[in-house]
Amino acid sequence: MENETLLIDVAEDIPWQGQSTKYAFSIYPVECGGGRAAGFIALKINVELDKAFHNWGAVALYLLRDRAEPYLQHLNQKFRVLDAIEVV
Repeated sequence: MENETLLIDVAEDIPWQGQSTKYAFSIYPVECGGGRAAGFIALKINVELDKAFHNWGAVALYLLRDRAEPYLQHLNQKFRVLDAIEVV
């Protein structure tokens, strides 16, 4: 499920103006079976050592708030089976 739902993208001007950050969304499965699957959105951020001092927690929060909904819309267009989403 993770590989099939993987979306890799680059966020421009993150964490600062003129910088970019490569990240990936996927669905981490927690329950599969009976033709149904449930999982969590997993966010992976590619952090280079020279950028390790940035507040990556804040960057992750921004990406989840700003880009999770378009990601879920992408999955719905691809699979046409998303019937319930709970954001917590």
